[in-house]
Amino acid sequence: MVAVPCQVIHVELSERLHQLELRPDYQSALIVFWWRGRPLGRIPLVAGEFPLPPATVAARAAEAIAPALGVLVAPHSFATRLPDCDNGTPHLTPIVAGLLDRPLEAAGAPGAAADRCARTSVIVCTCERPDLLEECLAALRCLVHSPLEIIVVDNAPPKGILSLEAVQKFRGVTYVRHSVGGLSCARNAGLAVARGEYVAFTDDDSIVHPRWLASLVAGLAIDGVGCVTGLVIPRELETEAQIAFEFMLGGFSAGFVPLIFGQEFFAKTRRFGTPVWRIGAGASMAFRRDVFAAVGVFDERLGAGASGCSEDSELWYRLLIAGWQCRYEPSAAVFHRHRPQWDALEKQIIAYMRGHVAALVVQFIRTKDFGNLRRIFLTLPHMYARRVVKAVLTGNWRHFRMDMCAIRGCLGGLRPRYLSQDRSCAPHKAARST
Repeated sequence: MVAVPCQVIHVELSERLHQLELRPDYQSALIVFWWRGRPLGRIPLVAGEFPLPPATVAARAAEAIAPALGVLVAPHSFATRLPDCDNGTPHLTPIVAGLLDRPLEAAGAPGAAADRCARTSVIVCTCERPDLLEECLAALRCLVHSPLEIIVVDNAPPKGILSLEAVQKFRGVTYVRHSVGGLSCARNAGLAVARGEYVAFTDDDSIVHPRWLASLVAGLAIDGVGCVTGLVIPRELETEAQIAFEFMLGGFSAGFVPLIFGQEFFAKTRRFGTPVWRIGAGASMAFRRDVFAAVGVFDERLGAGASGCSEDSELWYRLLIAGWQCRYEPSAAVFHRHRPQWDALEKQIIAYMRGHVAALVVQFIRTKDFGNLRRIFLTLPHMYARRVVKAVLTGNWRHFRMDMCAIRGCLGGLRPRYLSQDRSCAPHKAARST
Protein backbone atom coordinates (compact mmCIF):
# COMPACT_ATOMS: atom_id res chain seq x y z
CA MET A 1 0.00 0.00 0.00
CA VAL A 2 1.13 3.59 -0.67
CA ALA A 3 2.98 5.13 2.29
CA VAL A 4 1.35 7.73 4.53
CA PRO A 5 0.91 10.62 3.96
CA CYS A 6 0.52 10.74 0.18
CA GLN A 7 0.80 13.99 -1.75
CA VAL A 8 -1.68 14.41 -4.61
CA ILE A 9 0.12 16.13 -7.50
CA HIS A 10 -1.64 17.37 -10.65
CA VAL A 11 0.46 17.71 -13.81
CA GLU A 12 -0.80 19.65 -16.85
CA LEU A 13 0.83 18.03 -19.89
CA SER A 14 -0.02 20.83 -22.31
CA GLU A 15 2.39 23.09 -20.41
CA ARG A 16 6.16 22.89 -20.08
CA LEU A 17 7.13 20.04 -17.75
CA HIS A 18 9.21 20.77 -14.68
CA GLN A 19 11.05 18.62 -12.18
CA LEU A 20 8.65 17.17 -9.63
CA GLU A 21 9.62 17.38 -5.97
CA LEU A 22 7.96 15.62 -3.06
CA ARG A 23 7.23 17.84 -0.09
CA PRO A 24 9.40 16.92 2.95
CA ASP A 25 6.50 15.75 5.11
CA TYR A 26 5.20 13.22 2.53
CA GLN A 27 6.22 9.60 2.01
CA SER A 28 4.57 8.96 -1.36
CA ALA A 29 2.61 10.67 -4.12
CA LEU A 30 -0.30 10.12 -6.47
CA ILE A 31 0.36 11.96 -9.72
CA VAL A 32 -2.65 12.77 -11.90
CA PHE A 33 -1.96 13.77 -15.52
CA TRP A 34 -4.19 16.26 -17.37
CA TRP A 35 -4.44 17.78 -20.83
CA ARG A 36 -6.30 21.10 -20.89
CA GLY A 37 -8.94 20.10 -18.38
CA ARG A 38 -9.14 16.45 -19.39
CA PRO A 39 -7.81 13.85 -16.87
CA LEU A 40 -5.84 11.16 -18.70
CA GLY A 41 -4.21 8.89 -16.12
CA ARG A 42 -2.41 8.58 -12.81
CA ILE A 43 0.53 6.82 -11.17
CA PRO A 44 1.47 6.23 -7.51
CA LEU A 45 5.11 6.80 -6.53
CA VAL A 46 7.12 6.41 -3.31
CA ALA A 47 9.49 8.95 -1.83
CA GLY A 48 12.61 7.17 -3.12
CA GLU A 49 11.59 7.84 -6.73
CA PHE A 50 11.81 11.63 -6.28
CA PRO A 51 12.90 14.05 -7.58
CA LEU A 52 11.57 13.36 -11.09
CA PRO A 53 13.32 15.30 -13.87
CA PRO A 54 11.12 16.47 -16.78
CA ALA A 55 12.23 13.61 -19.05
CA THR A 56 11.20 11.05 -16.44
CA VAL A 57 7.88 12.83 -15.87
CA ALA A 58 7.22 12.63 -19.61
CA ALA A 59 8.12 8.93 -19.73
CA ARG A 60 5.93 8.04 -16.76
CA ALA A 61 3.10 10.16 -18.16
CA ALA A 62 3.29 8.37 -21.51
CA GLU A 63 2.84 5.04 -19.75
CA ALA A 64 0.00 6.25 -17.52
CA ILE A 65 -2.07 7.99 -20.19
CA ALA A 66 -1.67 5.38 -22.95
CA PRO A 67 -5.09 3.68 -22.43
CA ALA A 68 -7.04 6.96 -22.37
CA LEU A 69 -4.99 8.47 -25.18
CA GLY A 70 -5.65 5.49 -27.43
CA VAL A 71 -9.40 5.86 -27.02
CA LEU A 72 -9.36 9.65 -27.50
CA VAL A 73 -7.16 9.68 -30.61
CA ALA A 74 -8.65 6.54 -32.18
CA PRO A 75 -12.03 6.06 -30.48
CA HIS A 76 -13.12 3.15 -32.68
CA SER A 77 -9.79 1.39 -33.08
CA PHE A 78 -10.32 -1.13 -30.28
CA ALA A 79 -13.42 -2.65 -28.79
CA THR A 80 -14.23 -1.19 -25.37
CA ARG A 81 -13.19 -3.53 -22.57
CA LEU A 82 -15.87 -3.40 -19.91
CA PRO A 83 -15.13 -4.30 -16.27
CA ASP A 84 -16.13 -7.70 -14.86
CA CYS A 85 -17.21 -8.79 -18.32
CA ASP A 86 -16.07 -11.42 -20.86
CA ASN A 87 -14.95 -9.02 -23.57
CA GLY A 88 -13.58 -11.55 -26.01
CA THR A 89 -10.55 -10.78 -28.19
CA PRO A 90 -9.89 -7.09 -28.92
CA HIS A 91 -10.37 -6.29 -32.60
CA LEU A 92 -8.76 -3.53 -34.64
CA THR A 93 -10.74 -1.50 -37.15
CA PRO A 94 -9.38 0.86 -39.80
CA ILE A 95 -11.25 3.86 -38.40
CA VAL A 96 -9.02 6.46 -36.80
CA ALA A 97 -10.68 9.73 -35.79
CA GLY A 98 -10.43 12.52 -33.28
CA LEU A 99 -7.64 14.61 -31.86
CA LEU A 100 -6.61 15.16 -28.27
CA ASP A 101 -7.29 18.87 -28.58
CA ARG A 102 -10.88 18.48 -29.71
CA PRO A 103 -13.46 20.09 -27.39
CA LEU A 104 -14.35 18.15 -24.25
CA GLU A 105 -18.04 18.49 -25.07
CA ALA A 106 -19.71 16.25 -27.63
CA ALA A 107 -20.01 17.52 -31.18
CA GLY A 108 -22.91 19.84 -31.86
CA ALA A 109 -23.93 23.31 -32.89
CA PRO A 110 -21.94 26.24 -31.47
CA GLY A 111 -23.16 26.97 -27.98
CA ALA A 112 -24.64 23.48 -27.55
CA ALA A 113 -22.74 22.86 -24.30
CA ALA A 114 -23.89 26.13 -22.77
CA ASP A 115 -27.47 25.45 -23.90
CA ARG A 116 -27.52 21.97 -22.34
CA CYS A 117 -26.10 23.27 -19.06
CA ALA A 118 -28.70 26.03 -19.03
CA ARG A 119 -31.37 23.28 -19.11
CA THR A 120 -29.82 21.37 -16.19
CA SER A 121 -30.70 21.35 -12.49
CA VAL A 122 -27.79 20.57 -10.15
CA ILE A 123 -28.77 18.95 -6.84
CA VAL A 124 -26.52 18.80 -3.77
CA CYS A 125 -27.74 16.87 -0.72
CA THR A 126 -26.18 17.78 2.62
CA CYS A 127 -26.45 17.13 6.33
CA GLU A 128 -24.73 19.35 8.91
CA ARG A 129 -21.45 19.85 7.02
CA PRO A 130 -21.52 23.62 6.31
CA ASP A 131 -17.79 24.06 5.65
CA LEU A 132 -17.73 21.32 3.02
CA LEU A 133 -21.00 22.58 1.53
CA GLU A 134 -19.56 26.08 1.13
CA GLU A 135 -16.56 24.70 -0.78
CA CYS A 136 -18.88 22.64 -2.96
CA LEU A 137 -21.13 25.59 -3.80
CA ALA A 138 -18.15 27.86 -4.47
CA ALA A 139 -16.88 25.37 -7.05
CA LEU A 140 -20.31 25.08 -8.69
CA ARG A 141 -20.27 28.86 -9.10
CA CYS A 142 -17.05 28.50 -11.14
CA LEU A 143 -18.45 26.15 -13.78
CA VAL A 144 -17.56 27.07 -17.36
CA HIS A 145 -21.27 26.97 -18.26
CA SER A 146 -23.84 27.82 -15.60
CA PRO A 147 -26.75 25.47 -14.85
CA LEU A 148 -30.40 26.42 -14.84
CA GLU A 149 -30.42 26.17 -11.05
CA ILE A 150 -28.52 24.82 -8.05
CA ILE A 151 -30.66 23.10 -5.43
CA VAL A 152 -29.39 22.26 -1.94
CA VAL A 153 -31.46 19.68 -0.08
CA ASP A 154 -30.86 19.91 3.66
CA ASN A 155 -31.30 16.50 5.26
CA ALA A 156 -30.50 17.83 8.74
CA PRO A 157 -32.63 17.29 11.88
CA PRO A 158 -35.59 19.69 12.37
CA LYS A 159 -33.56 22.18 14.43
CA GLY A 160 -30.45 22.14 12.24
CA ILE A 161 -29.66 25.48 10.56
CA LEU A 162 -25.99 25.14 9.63
CA SER A 163 -26.64 24.29 5.96
CA LEU A 164 -29.11 27.17 5.56
CA GLU A 165 -26.51 29.62 6.83
CA ALA A 166 -24.00 28.28 4.29
CA VAL A 167 -26.50 28.45 1.40
CA GLN A 168 -27.44 32.05 2.21
CA LYS A 169 -23.89 33.09 1.29
CA PHE A 170 -24.62 32.17 -2.36
CA ARG A 171 -27.19 34.25 -4.18
CA GLY A 172 -29.81 32.39 -6.21
CA VAL A 173 -29.22 28.92 -4.76
CA THR A 174 -32.48 27.11 -3.99
CA TYR A 175 -32.75 25.70 -0.47
CA VAL A 176 -35.04 22.74 0.25
CA ARG A 177 -35.56 21.57 3.82
CA HIS A 178 -36.25 17.81 4.01
CA SER A 179 -35.76 16.44 7.51
CA VAL A 180 -36.85 12.87 6.65
CA GLY A 181 -33.55 11.00 6.95
CA GLY A 182 -31.86 9.24 4.06
CA LEU A 183 -29.93 10.25 0.96
CA SER A 184 -32.51 8.74 -1.39
CA CYS A 185 -35.27 10.73 0.31
CA ALA A 186 -33.21 13.89 -0.03
CA ARG A 187 -32.42 13.27 -3.70
CA ASN A 188 -36.08 12.60 -4.42
CA ALA A 189 -37.00 15.82 -2.65
CA GLY A 190 -34.59 17.65 -4.94
CA LEU A 191 -36.08 15.96 -7.99
CA ALA A 192 -39.54 17.06 -6.89
CA VAL A 193 -38.64 20.73 -7.25
CA ALA A 194 -36.09 20.54 -10.07
CA ARG A 195 -37.14 22.27 -13.30
CA GLY A 196 -34.38 21.11 -15.63
CA GLU A 197 -34.58 18.81 -18.63
CA TYR A 198 -31.44 17.20 -17.21
CA VAL A 199 -30.62 16.64 -13.53
CA ALA A 200 -27.05 16.39 -12.19
CA PHE A 201 -25.96 15.29 -8.71
CA THR A 202 -22.83 15.82 -6.68
CA ASP A 203 -22.07 15.46 -2.97
CA ASP A 204 -21.38 18.16 -0.41
CA ASP A 205 -17.88 16.73 0.21
CA SER A 206 -16.93 17.06 -3.47
CA ILE A 207 -15.38 19.89 -5.49
CA VAL A 208 -16.42 19.87 -9.15
CA HIS A 209 -14.01 20.63 -12.00
CA PRO A 210 -15.04 23.74 -14.01
CA ARG A 211 -15.94 21.53 -17.02
CA TRP A 212 -17.75 18.93 -14.91
CA LEU A 213 -21.30 19.79 -15.87
CA ALA A 214 -20.64 20.35 -19.59
CA SER A 215 -18.88 16.99 -19.83
CA LEU A 216 -21.68 15.18 -17.97
CA VAL A 217 -24.64 16.48 -19.91
CA ALA A 218 -22.91 16.18 -23.30
CA GLY A 219 -23.49 12.43 -23.16
CA LEU A 220 -27.16 12.88 -22.35
CA ALA A 221 -27.71 14.50 -25.76
CA ILE A 222 -27.10 11.07 -27.35
CA ASP A 223 -30.25 9.07 -28.05
CA GLY A 224 -30.77 6.17 -25.67
CA VAL A 225 -28.42 7.46 -22.96
CA GLY A 226 -30.27 7.80 -19.66
CA CYS A 227 -27.36 8.47 -17.29
CA VAL A 228 -23.78 9.72 -17.45
CA THR A 229 -21.32 9.36 -14.58
CA GLY A 230 -17.89 10.91 -14.09
CA LEU A 231 -14.46 10.46 -12.53
CA VAL A 232 -13.92 10.91 -8.79
CA ILE A 233 -10.39 11.99 -7.76
CA PRO A 234 -9.26 12.14 -4.12
CA ARG A 235 -8.81 15.69 -2.83
CA GLU A 236 -6.23 14.54 -0.31
CA LEU A 237 -4.57 11.36 0.94
CA GLU A 238 -3.32 12.49 4.30
CA THR A 239 -4.28 9.55 6.54
CA GLU A 240 -4.07 5.77 6.52
CA ALA A 241 -7.85 5.56 6.25
CA GLN A 242 -7.96 7.78 3.15
CA ILE A 243 -5.14 5.82 1.50
CA ALA A 244 -6.74 2.47 2.37
CA PHE A 245 -10.03 3.58 0.84
CA GLU A 246 -8.39 4.78 -2.37
CA PHE A 247 -5.88 1.98 -2.97
CA MET A 248 -7.06 -1.07 -1.00
CA LEU A 249 -10.81 -0.65 -1.43
CA GLY A 250 -10.64 0.88 -4.89
CA GLY A 251 -11.99 4.35 -4.09
CA PHE A 252 -14.67 5.79 -6.37
CA SER A 253 -12.64 6.00 -9.56
CA ALA A 254 -13.74 3.99 -12.59
CA GLY A 255 -10.61 4.89 -14.55
CA PHE A 256 -9.70 7.33 -17.31
CA VAL A 257 -11.22 5.58 -20.32
CA PRO A 258 -14.80 6.44 -21.42
CA LEU A 259 -17.12 3.44 -21.19
CA ILE A 260 -20.57 2.55 -22.50
CA PHE A 261 -22.72 0.29 -20.35
CA GLY A 262 -25.57 -0.96 -22.50
CA GLN A 263 -27.40 -4.12 -23.38
CA GLU A 264 -24.23 -6.03 -24.32
CA PHE A 265 -22.77 -5.39 -20.88
CA PHE A 266 -26.05 -6.32 -19.19
CA ALA A 267 -26.48 -9.54 -21.18
CA LYS A 268 -22.92 -10.73 -20.56
CA THR A 269 -23.02 -10.18 -16.80
CA ARG A 270 -26.65 -10.78 -15.83
CA ARG A 271 -26.30 -14.40 -14.77
CA PHE A 272 -23.53 -13.51 -12.30
CA GLY A 273 -25.10 -10.35 -10.91
CA THR A 274 -24.52 -7.36 -13.20
CA PRO A 275 -21.79 -5.16 -11.62
CA VAL A 276 -23.69 -1.90 -11.98
CA TRP A 277 -21.51 -0.40 -9.24
CA ARG A 278 -18.76 -0.23 -11.89
CA ILE A 279 -20.74 2.40 -13.81
CA GLY A 280 -19.57 5.24 -11.59
CA ALA A 281 -20.36 7.06 -8.36
CA GLY A 282 -23.20 9.17 -7.08
CA ALA A 283 -20.82 12.06 -6.44
CA SER A 284 -20.69 12.70 -10.19
CA MET A 285 -23.76 11.72 -12.21
CA ALA A 286 -26.49 13.20 -14.39
CA PHE A 287 -29.77 11.90 -15.78
CA ARG A 288 -32.31 12.78 -18.41
CA ARG A 289 -35.34 13.99 -16.51
CA ASP A 290 -37.70 11.65 -18.39
CA VAL A 291 -35.95 8.47 -17.17
CA PHE A 292 -37.47 9.00 -13.74
CA ALA A 293 -40.94 8.92 -15.24
CA ALA A 294 -40.00 5.72 -17.05
CA VAL A 295 -38.27 3.72 -14.28
CA GLY A 296 -39.01 5.56 -11.03
CA VAL A 297 -36.84 7.63 -8.70
CA PHE A 298 -34.31 6.60 -6.04
CA ASP A 299 -35.47 3.70 -3.86
CA GLU A 300 -35.81 5.08 -0.34
CA ARG A 301 -34.96 1.72 1.21
CA LEU A 302 -31.42 2.24 -0.10
CA GLY A 303 -28.67 4.82 0.31
CA ALA A 304 -26.98 6.59 3.21
CA GLY A 305 -29.32 6.93 6.15
CA ALA A 306 -31.18 3.76 5.11
CA SER A 307 -29.40 0.64 3.85
CA GLY A 308 -26.08 2.47 3.57
CA CYS A 309 -25.46 2.92 -0.17
CA SER A 310 -26.24 1.56 -3.68
CA GLU A 311 -29.29 3.72 -4.31
CA ASP A 312 -27.48 5.01 -7.40
CA SER A 313 -26.35 1.62 -8.78
CA GLU A 314 -29.81 0.10 -8.22
CA LEU A 315 -31.30 2.92 -10.31
CA TRP A 316 -28.71 2.22 -13.03
CA TYR A 317 -29.82 -1.43 -12.93
CA ARG A 318 -33.40 -0.34 -13.63
CA LEU A 319 -32.19 1.81 -16.51
CA LEU A 320 -30.40 -1.14 -18.11
CA ILE A 321 -33.47 -3.36 -17.61
CA ALA A 322 -35.57 -0.73 -19.40
CA GLY A 323 -33.15 -0.61 -22.37
CA TRP A 324 -31.31 2.65 -21.59
CA GLN A 325 -27.56 3.12 -21.83
CA CYS A 326 -25.35 4.40 -19.02
CA ARG A 327 -22.09 6.12 -19.93
CA TYR A 328 -18.95 6.79 -17.93
CA GLU A 329 -17.16 9.99 -18.93
CA PRO A 330 -13.88 10.61 -17.02
CA SER A 331 -13.65 14.23 -18.18
CA ALA A 332 -16.59 14.95 -15.82
CA ALA A 333 -14.28 15.07 -12.80
CA VAL A 334 -14.89 15.89 -9.16
CA PHE A 335 -12.47 15.96 -6.23
CA HIS A 336 -13.75 14.02 -3.22
CA ARG A 337 -12.68 14.17 0.42
CA HIS A 338 -12.43 10.60 1.72
CA ARG A 339 -13.15 9.91 5.40
CA PRO A 340 -9.91 10.56 7.32
CA GLN A 341 -10.51 8.43 10.46
CA TRP A 342 -10.29 4.63 10.69
CA ASP A 343 -13.47 4.28 12.72
CA ALA A 344 -15.34 6.32 10.09
CA LEU A 345 -13.86 4.15 7.33
CA GLU A 346 -14.92 0.94 9.09
CA LYS A 347 -18.45 2.29 9.49
CA GLN A 348 -18.37 3.19 5.80
CA ILE A 349 -17.33 -0.35 4.82
CA ILE A 350 -20.19 -1.82 6.89
CA ALA A 351 -22.69 0.62 5.37
CA TYR A 352 -21.47 0.10 1.81
CA MET A 353 -21.63 -3.68 1.96
CA ARG A 354 -24.99 -3.61 3.76
CA GLY A 355 -26.31 -1.33 1.02
CA HIS A 356 -24.76 -3.47 -1.69
CA VAL A 357 -26.43 -6.67 -0.50
CA ALA A 358 -29.72 -4.84 0.14
CA ALA A 359 -29.65 -3.55 -3.45
CA LEU A 360 -29.04 -7.09 -4.74
CA VAL A 361 -32.07 -8.26 -2.75
CA VAL A 362 -34.20 -5.42 -4.14
CA GLN A 363 -33.00 -6.12 -7.69
CA PHE A 364 -33.89 -9.82 -7.36
CA ILE A 365 -37.35 -9.08 -5.99
CA ARG A 366 -38.03 -6.69 -8.88
CA THR A 367 -36.63 -8.74 -11.75
CA LYS A 368 -36.19 -12.34 -10.52
CA ASP A 369 -32.64 -12.20 -11.90
CA PHE A 370 -30.97 -15.05 -10.01
CA GLY A 371 -27.53 -13.58 -10.69
CA ASN A 372 -28.22 -11.21 -7.78
CA LEU A 373 -28.74 -14.16 -5.41
CA ARG A 374 -25.69 -15.88 -6.84
CA ARG A 375 -23.56 -12.92 -5.87
CA ILE A 376 -25.04 -12.79 -2.35
CA PHE A 377 -24.77 -16.48 -1.50
CA LEU A 378 -21.85 -17.71 -3.65
CA THR A 379 -19.58 -14.93 -4.95
CA LEU A 380 -19.33 -12.77 -1.82
CA PRO A 381 -18.93 -15.64 0.71
CA HIS A 382 -16.24 -17.26 -1.43
CA MET A 383 -14.38 -13.94 -1.90
CA TYR A 384 -14.40 -12.96 1.77
CA ALA A 385 -13.55 -16.46 3.01
CA ARG A 386 -10.39 -16.39 0.90
CA ARG A 387 -9.52 -12.87 2.00
CA VAL A 388 -10.00 -13.59 5.70
CA VAL A 389 -7.88 -16.75 5.52
CA LYS A 390 -5.14 -14.87 3.68
CA ALA A 391 -5.22 -12.02 6.21
CA VAL A 392 -4.92 -14.47 9.13
CA LEU A 393 -2.08 -16.46 7.53
CA THR A 394 -0.10 -13.31 6.73
CA GLY A 395 -0.88 -11.60 10.02
CA ASN A 396 -2.37 -8.61 8.25
CA TRP A 397 -4.82 -7.64 10.95
CA ARG A 398 -5.76 -4.36 9.30
CA HIS A 399 -7.04 -6.28 6.27
CA PHE A 400 -8.69 -8.81 8.57
CA ARG A 401 -10.55 -6.07 10.42
CA MET A 402 -11.78 -4.46 7.21
CA ASP A 403 -12.92 -7.81 5.82
CA MET A 404 -14.84 -8.56 9.02
CA CYS A 405 -16.53 -5.16 8.70
CA ALA A 406 -17.50 -6.07 5.14
CA ILE A 407 -18.91 -9.44 6.24
CA ARG A 408 -20.89 -7.75 8.99
CA GLY A 409 -22.28 -5.35 6.39
CA CYS A 410 -23.23 -8.18 4.02
CA LEU A 411 -25.22 -9.93 6.76
CA GLY A 412 -26.94 -6.65 7.63
CA GLY A 413 -28.12 -6.31 4.04
CA LEU A 414 -30.35 -9.36 4.46
CA ARG A 415 -32.63 -7.69 7.00
CA PRO A 416 -36.38 -8.03 6.34
CA ARG A 417 -36.79 -4.25 6.02
CA TYR A 418 -35.30 -4.44 2.52
CA LEU A 419 -38.07 -6.83 1.48
CA SER A 420 -40.68 -4.19 2.26
CA GLN A 421 -42.86 -2.35 -0.24
CA ASP A 422 -41.12 -0.77 -3.23
CA ARG A 423 -40.27 2.84 -2.41
CA SER A 424 -39.11 4.14 -5.79
CA CYS A 425 -42.33 5.76 -7.00
CA ALA A 426 -42.48 9.40 -8.09
CA PRO A 427 -41.89 11.84 -5.19
CA HIS A 428 -44.35 14.39 -3.90
CA LYS A 429 -43.71 18.04 -4.60
CA ALA A 430 -41.57 19.79 -1.99
CA ALA A 431 -41.35 23.44 -1.06
CA ARG A 432 -38.71 25.71 -2.61
CA SER A 433 -36.95 28.67 -1.09
CA THR A 434 -34.22 30.77 -2.68
